[in-house]
Amino acid sequence: MRWSKKAADISLSSLLLLVISWPVAAQGGFSWMREAARSPDAGDGTSFAVTEVGISLPWHRYSNRKESLDTQLEFRQTRFDWVGTTALANEYYWLGAELDYRQQRGSRAEFLLQAEPGLMTDTNNLTSDAFFVNLSA
Repeated sequence: MRWSKKAADISLSSLLLLVISWPVAAQGGFSWMREAARSPDAGDGTSFAVTEVGISLPWHRYSNRKESLDTQLEFRQTRFDWVGTTALANEYYWLGAELDYRQQRGSRAEFLLQAEPGLMTDTNNLTSDAFFVNLSA
């Protein structure tokens, strides 16, 4: 990995985020991922890499004998290092609320619903086009 100002910025912001949020993140989760730079299979640029920092904070938990609902707040910062092009030059942020609902429907049947409504932005686009929902049932 070659050192760059972008790598230094993401490392410092990651460290700051971890230090500030460590007590709460220990209950939820903290993630850091760096994909090694490699040449793109096709298209512009000479190398491409991704760095992602995320934190999950527990928000609400409800449970009884037949159903449960767990919610947590998610924040992720993604930075693309695409050398040789100006595409994806900004940092991208995801702020969402993860909902995990389970309902017992009999002795061997369970209904599961996972939804994560949220906002994806590079801080330049804050219109309704930036709102998304990831859903699985």
